[in-house]
Amino acid sequence: MRQFAKHRWWWFTISLTLPTFALAAGGRHVFAPGTVISAAAVNENFRGLDERLVALEARSAALVTYVRWGKTTCANDARTVYVGFAAGNHFELPGSGAGTLCLHDTPEWLSYDDANQNPAVIFGTEYQTSGYGVGLDSNHDSDARCVVCEVPRAVELMVPGRTSCPEGWTLEYNGYLMSHQMDESSSDWACVDAAPESGGSPANDNGHLWYPTEVECGALPCVSGGYVQNREVACAVCTK
Repeated sequence: MRQFAKHRWWWFTISLTLPTFALAAGGRHVFAPGTVISAAAVNENFRGLDERLVALEARSAALVTYVRWGKTTCANDARTVYVGFAAGNHFELPGSGAGTLCLHDTPEWLSYDDANQNPAVIFGTEYQTSGYGVGLDSNHDSDARCVVCEVPRAVELMVPGRTSCPEGWTLEYNGYLMSHQMDESSSDWACVDAAPESGGSPANDNGHLWYPTEVECGALPCVSGGYVQNREVACAVCTK
């Protein structure tokens, strides 16, 4: 019985749920008054009840997902949901979506027409990281990967301008804030892992592009101990 000590009020729970569990199992161990039962039968009932309680507790735990941009593996206690390719709108085109997506690496289809009809279009993401002083020259022009991760926490937060998390939060990863170049079409901001993987073709195919983000002082104050003109911005992805 010691194994049930971790469940508060377990006797009360058992008294309410044991008949239900027994009926759900086909009435295997519903005993009439006065029936002499074996220790094995009692132990089997309790074992099944304990397994159900553990499953219910796990199911009620909070979970949150986040995208780890630039990687194909999750870190720490995170579970991999799926692996994919970073993708978005072409850097020269004004239409289609402005956000970056993590496209599953093994797609499935509904109805389709393989003719080129120029509707919304999505392109893979390439790194544009050579010569920016962030140590990612070898990733330049390679195709960006991504992975969707799940952790047993409730909320996710991306903190631009920091490599660490606020107090009470768990750091999932840190890296560099990236987006399209300033004179290209708009795109969202992505926190790309500080040590991204180089995947796919190294050819200069362009498409959706990731550049490091530099500070521009002015309305953004640059003071001692704060932001610095032209310095590349870091970021952190945190959960709680």
